[in-house]
Amino acid sequence: MLNRAVRYLSVAILATGSVLAAEETGPIAWRLEPVKSIKGCKVPECVVVDAENALAYISNIEALPDEYWSDDGRGFISLMTADGKMLKRRWLNSTPDAVIHGPKGMCILQDVLYFADNSRLLRRPLQPGGQVEPLPVPEAERINDLATDGTHIFASDTTRGVIYKVDPATSEVAVLKSPPSVNGITFHQGAFFAVSWDQHDIFELDPAGETDPVPFGLGAHFTHLDGIEVLDDGTFIVSDFDGNKLWAVGSDRKAIAPLADVETPADIGLDRKRMLLYVPLFMKDEVAIFRLTKDSPAK
Repeated sequence: MLNRAVRYLSVAILATGSVLAAEETGPIAWRLEPVKSIKGCKVPECVVVDAENALAYISNIEALPDEYWSDDGRGFISLMTADGKMLKRRWLNSTPDAVIHGPKGMCILQDVLYFADNSRLLRRPLQPGGQVEPLPVPEAERINDLATDGTHIFASDTTRGVIYKVDPATSEVAVLKSPPSVNGITFHQGAFFAVSWDQHDIFELDPAGETDPVPFGLGAHFTHLDGIEVLDDGTFIVSDFDGNKLWAVGSDRKAIAPLADVETPADIGLDRKRMLLYVPLFMKDEVAIFRLTKDSPAK
C-alpha cells in the first residue's frame, strides 16, 4: 500500500468479486470461487491467517484518502473466523497507552502478531491480555508489508526501497537489498519474493541481502502490485491495486492469467489448510473471501 490519496479519485471502479471466465485464464489451472464478503471494515489493508486456530486478522487504517500514513491514533485490528464470521471488530484498538495509527502488513510468528504501523514495527501476543510493544527499526519511513521465514521478521519500507530483517529476540536489524518501492513480501519453501509498486513486477530476493533482486520480467501486465502469496505448487497470486485485478503466475514464472476483477485489492492473505484467499478491498471497506479450486488435468 503506497500513497493512494490522489489515485483514489482516478481509479476505475470495477464490479467487486467478478470472476473471470475460464477461457480467459490460459494455462493457469487455478480458479477463484466467491465465498463471502466481510463488510463494515475501515480501509482494510491486510489479512493474515492463523490457520491452525481457524482465525484471521484484518488491519484497518480507518483514515481519509490523504491520511493513510498519518499518525492519527485511529487504527485497529479485527478478528474473525477463517470462514468469515466476525468475532471482534476491534480486537486490538488504539488506546492512550498503546497507540495504533495506520496498521498495514502483518505476520504471525510463535503465537505473536507482528504488524506495520507507518514508521513503526509493533507486536502483540495472540493470547488474551497480551500487550502491544514496539520493535525499533531505525530510520524506517513507511513500513508496508511483513513476512517471516520462521525465525526473523522481514519488513518492506516502500518509501526507502529497502527491506528490514529483524531478529525478534535481540531486536537486531539488518537492511537488505530490494526493488524500488517494494510492497508485498512473502516466503515460500525458503525462497523470498516481493512485488514492487512502481516497477510493476515480481522479484525473487536474497534473504541474506547479498545479491540483487531478480525480476520475473512481467511488468507489462500489471499497474501497481500490492500483495503476494505463493501456493504449494509454486503458483504465485498477486493483487494489482490500481489494475483492480487478482492475477496468477505459473511456477515457471512465465505463464500468467487474470483470476478476478476486484476493486482496489490490497495485501492478500492465504489459508492453505482451507484453500481460502482473503482480499482486502481497500476503498470499499470490505474483505472478499474466495475459495481456490483447481481444474482437473485433461485426459
